[in-house]
Amino acid sequence: MTKIIRGLQNLPDDWSDCAITIGKFDGLHLGHQYVLEWLHKLAAGLPTVMLSFYPNPLKFFQSDTEFQAILNLRDQLFWLNEYQIDVLLLLPFNRSIQTLSATNFLILLQQQIKAKKIVVGDDFRFGYQRAGDVDLLKHFAKAHDIDVLASLDQYVLENASEAVSSTEVRQLLQDGQLHAVHRLLSRPYAITGKVIQGDQIGRQLGFPTANIHLKNMRPALRGVFAVKVFQGKHFVADGVANLGQRPTVSGLKLVLEVHLFVSDIDCYGVFLTVEFIEKIRDEQKFDSLDALKQQIAKDVIEAKRIFRSH
Repeated sequence: MTKIIRGLQNLPDDWSDCAITIGKFDGLHLGHQYVLEWLHKLAAGLPTVMLSFYPNPLKFFQSDTEFQAILNLRDQLFWLNEYQIDVLLLLPFNRSIQTLSATNFLILLQQQIKAKKIVVGDDFRFGYQRAGDVDLLKHFAKAHDIDVLASLDQYVLENASEAVSSTEVRQLLQDGQLHAVHRLLSRPYAITGKVIQGDQIGRQLGFPTANIHLKNMRPALRGVFAVKVFQGKHFVADGVANLGQRPTVSGLKLVLEVHLFVSDIDCYGVFLTVEFIEKIRDEQKFDSLDALKQQIAKDVIEAKRIFRSH
């Protein structure tokens, strides 16, 4: 099970030499998976560590309303465990980290994190104003008996012309191109969250929903979708989901609501994973709750048609 350690001060006393990769890894797409594969190959029995930052550096420089995450931390941990990463080491991204020089960052890697093997993308940059590059890393590593592999971070799909990047995945999510996202992630796009009490509007309309708590996450995806719902790896039900602000009921907060195609399931307090299979439509404002109810009925029919065709 992937262990999460927040901050260097929480490294255990018996922390020893490790194989490490460094980056935001937002989305854990095919390019990231390629780097993790090489980390395992180079590790040769050493503990594998992914060093990342929290919050995401992009969020640090943008407002909360601007930054659109691909994965939340719970989903990232799930997939790191699937890829057999031993430790997710999170450094708080603050002014101290932001202004750390490239050389001091390398000293931190060597002396505190005890990195003996490092795998990064060939476009890896680090330190204040991104002054450090792979050449500096290799020069430092050679002087301190550290193995470095700069692999292809922009992993190119076989028989495809485009590179894989988190920016591309985020744009495809914004466009609702879920099949393309699936291809770049090698899995359906999904969000996991705890089911919380909602305002019961869906139940009043005859379509009760499980309300998935997004916490501070603002996904790039918006609209109404055919979805599959899981509890852990256990399939729960197909359904139809709305991810948006519910303009018909003057909603302001971003919510993820899922109407499951099964009845009598008590989901409150349970963590559910929502897999987005296909986009049905954009979110829209209706003149009345009755008009919204009629549209939801059509969405249910369309979602069931989608599942029959899969």
